[in-house]
Amino acid sequence: MKTPARIEIKVLLPFLIITLLLYLTSRYFGGIYIRALRFWIIILSLDFLMLLINRFSLRYSQTFTHKHVQKGEIVQYDLNVSGWGIIPVPSVTVEFTRIHQRDKQVLPNQHFSIRPMSRHPFFREIYAELRGVYIMGLSRLSITGFTGLITLDLPIWAKTFYVYPRLIGLQDHPLQKHQPTEGQAATLTGEKGEFHTFSSLKEYREGENTRFISWSRFSQLGRPLLMDFDTRGGAGIHIFLDRRPVGRTPLCEDTAIEASLALVNSAFRSGQQVTVHGFPGWESKKIISEDEINRLLNSTLMLEFDAADTSELREIPADSTLYIISALPDYLFLDSAFWLSQPSGQLIAITEDMNIHKLKKAKRLMAQLQFRGTGITEITANHRLEEELPCVFFS
Repeated sequence: MKTPARIEIKVLLPFLIITLLLYLTSRYFGGIYIRALRFWIIILSLDFLMLLINRFSLRYSQTFTHKHVQKGEIVQYDLNVSGWGIIPVPSVTVEFTRIHQRDKQVLPNQHFSIRPMSRHPFFREIYAELRGVYIMGLSRLSITGFTGLITLDLPIWAKTFYVYPRLIGLQDHPLQKHQPTEGQAATLTGEKGEFHTFSSLKEYREGENTRFISWSRFSQLGRPLLMDFDTRGGAGIHIFLDRRPVGRTPLCEDTAIEASLALVNSAFRSGQQVTVHGFPGWESKKIISEDEINRLLNSTLMLEFDAADTSELREIPADSTLYIISALPDYLFLDSAFWLSQPSGQLIAITEDMNIHKLKKAKRLMAQLQFRGTGITEITANHRLEEELPCVFFS
């Protein structure tokens, strides 16, 4: 517990020794030593009096450019410490709060003095890179007298900001029911909820819609081919967030959450029935309104990646349109045996901050699965999410 006043132990011992020597010499020798002891006591008394005056004349102000912060924004923090009295403040110490438990941003302590009727400004830009609770401001403001013996703490305050994940707005593309085959697969959702499943390829003719060009075949053959589709009955969209411990940068977790929320939002706005999995308290919950999307987003403020396993996947029907968003804590979702039990699933793989060895292995396994027709979209970095996530709709 912080006390408003404290004695500096490292300075106390020399002062006690000097005071004791002056007292003993004045007691036995008198004369000038008595005057020296009185002068010493006056110095200590004046120092304490000046410290009390500075305690009530010192002022500080803190300003922040944002009242509500969104992820990715910069908060400009201004601190001004002013001495309103005619007595200088010989030593001021400023300590700042820990901004975020998982953020490496640290504001260094400040030590300075203030002349009479002057101020000391401090300015810093704080980047809200991660979701969670940010605490900005002072944790201690202390003044010390000329002798350095006594330190007084002034009342301080800090400001709390809640930084939620981004809700990225994608184009109103419906999520696809992916049917893997050896080398080629694609689906799209038609009107009134029915699904169209890939059946064959045909030559592209000038003037035709280029939306369904098979880019994988284009890269192999060097000429554009259009995917042709058959109509079949469909079902709702299931979105599963893999919350097993990642063990990498916290930004990987934010990327996985934001990718999941973006797909939920896009599917809902396209008129599809969306069921979410992996969110605590929302297990197998159908999203039926925009308000529920906002409440789902708010529930992720302090969401921990601490799930023991992926057992919730077993509750999803095998023929459902399934999207798995995973930061790949292991290679479970890169095993071909897994996709035999999830024939209509797609994987959004977050490879951000993977070490080189694991990344090479993951890319090799993803390439093998994609060749067999498994739908996989790789997200390499949080700042590329808006660029890479739309690839989900054309995998």
